[in-house]
Amino acid sequence: MQHLSMPRRQVLRIGSAAALCGAPLSGLAADFPGKRIRFIAPFPAGGIVDIVARALSDDLAADLGQPVVVEAMPGAAAAIGTGVVAKADPDGHTWLLATISHVATPYLQATPYHPVNDFSAVASLGSGVVVAVVPTGLQVSTMTELVRLAKSRPGTLNYLNAGNGSATHLGSELFKLTAGISMQGVPYKGLPPGVQDLAAGRLDFGLVSLQLALPLMKSGRLRAIAISTPTRQPELPDVPTFEEQGFGAAVIQSWFLVCVPSATPRAVGARINAAVNKALLKPEVQQKLATAFVAAAKPQTPEQCQAELVADHQRIGKVIKAANITPV
Repeated sequence: MQHLSMPRRQVLRIGSAAALCGAPLSGLAADFPGKRIRFIAPFPAGGIVDIVARALSDDLAADLGQPVVVEAMPGAAAAIGTGVVAKADPDGHTWLLATISHVATPYLQATPYHPVNDFSAVASLGSGVVVAVVPTGLQVSTMTELVRLAKSRPGTLNYLNAGNGSATHLGSELFKLTAGISMQGVPYKGLPPGVQDLAAGRLDFGLVSLQLALPLMKSGRLRAIAISTPTRQPELPDVPTFEEQGFGAAVIQSWFLVCVPSATPRAVGARINAAVNKALLKPEVQQKLATAFVAAAKPQTPEQCQAELVADHQRIGKVIKAANITPV
């Protein structure tokens, strides 16, 4: 299908909305799904995005009556897989598992799609648990102590940048802006190599997934000084949240949204939303997500999911501009 321009997409969306006014949900969604569903994870197989998609795929297939096939399609900071979904037929049979990179990447490189105008977010799967960590040799135990140290040594501390526009990069820059401190980012190709240098004391600070950080915390090589979740976690009862320490505004959630092409009928989006919300209520699905330290989302409507996508697109744009983040 030829990539649609913005005006044409808007016409299609208006047409879909108009059709809904006079037709019941069951009528419009009656023929969906009519074939297997491609669930594209635009990152490498075996990574957290792939794991999250597979945690729900079997339950979604059982509910929808068609196979839900997870396809890892990495490359170009998630732009390759995302571009495939943007150009797919808007019939609900091609999904994207979007992360924060979905809204960040187009600010940093040319993409053949707009992250908001060309997509509809129809369901939320959850958010990753992120911890702020320092090497145990650094004498700080709280975010306030880290800020105090950074202000006493402006520009000398460094932090882990797991990739330009990644959640850890954007979150660290937002923390710097919020706290009014100066730290230097050290770029890495992904979190794992950077986390090892952080644990070895070659870096001073990092925002890291709990999945990667926990073993190094247990071995005494990393110390957690804050956690991104709204409340403290059972695995780390002594680690306060960002909010508790007055840095709630500095948190960029590592979310996972199911997106479809924007011209997809709303009734189809609602059917996908219902299937995802039903799956997320199952303890076995929640446990699969928990093994990757992803907190299952509470049920949300497609409208709430799209509002989250729009809000974070605007917020990330402001962070990138304020921090003067440029393509590398």
